[in-house]
Order: sequence, then structure tokens, then C-alpha cells
Amino acid sequence: MVAHDVEDTRYFEREKGELHRLREAEVKISLVKDGYILRGSLDLVRSDGDGVEIIDFKADVKPDPVEDRESLERNRRQLEVYAHLVEERTGRRVSKMSLYYTGEAGDPFITFTKDNKTIGETVAAFDSIVSRIQKRDFRQASRPTRLCTNCDLRQYCDR
Repeated sequence: MVAHDVEDTRYFEREKGELHRLREAEVKISLVKDGYILRGSLDLVRSDGDGVEIIDFKADVKPDPVEDRESLERNRRQLEVYAHLVEERTGRRVSKMSLYYTGEAGDPFITFTKDNKTIGETVAAFDSIVSRIQKRDFRQASRPTRLCTNCDLRQYCDR
């Protein structure tokens, strides 16, 4: 592993004893779906028993699980898409999906339980969104106020 930025350096220092588990870093992965290509970039893949653990680095401290529930949920769904990509494209079983917070002084990991049912739901929701985009259907039932107020495209919504 080449420590070329702050995230890599912090991970290297904290996880020295686990380096034998590293399999790949900065992995670009894609999967051809019906009508589109699903792409992702995995920060780290490491062995975990008879499967692999996928890890996404976050250059921040661990968020509060209650206050930042929405953000954690988005990150979980992103990891589910990555897990789907890894399993479908490589045939490797994903056993763990983790976030690694490089700014965290304590335990930097948040690990999510891999659930094939919720992964299927996340991928189906993703497929639905892509289908709507391809049909140029940009309507939304409600607006995420916190995000919309700072969005550069807010003037163009629903046109």
C-alpha cells in the first residue's frame, strides 16, 4: 500500500497489524445493467474470512448516529451498491461494509450488516431513478429543504 495522502497515512498507522488482509485499493468497478452502466470506486477491499470487506474512507470524525442518521443512511446505501457491484462483477462474497473515519481519535469504523434484501431494495430504487432520468421525469413529491437551498440547479427543477 502506498501512503500518498492523509487518509492513506492515517489508515496505515492505525491498521498496521491488519495489512496482510489488504486485497485492493482505489478499485474502479462497473456492471452493465439494462440500459445503463453502474460504476463505483471502492476505497479499499480487504479479506474477511471467506469473503471480503469493502471500506469507504470519510475524511471526518464519526458522525452522531442520531443527528446524522440521514447521512449515515445515504452512506449505507452507497456501500450496498458497491457490495452489489463486487458480488455481481467479481463473484466475491461481501461479508462486511464499513465506513472508516480518518479524523476519528477513537474507533474509526462504522460497520453495517450486509442484508441481501435491503441491497436488492437499494439496487431496485437505483434502477427506478435511472429509469426516470432516462424518461426525463424529474418531478419530486417533496424537496429536501436542507439540500435544495444550496443547490445550483434549484431554479431548473420540474421544468
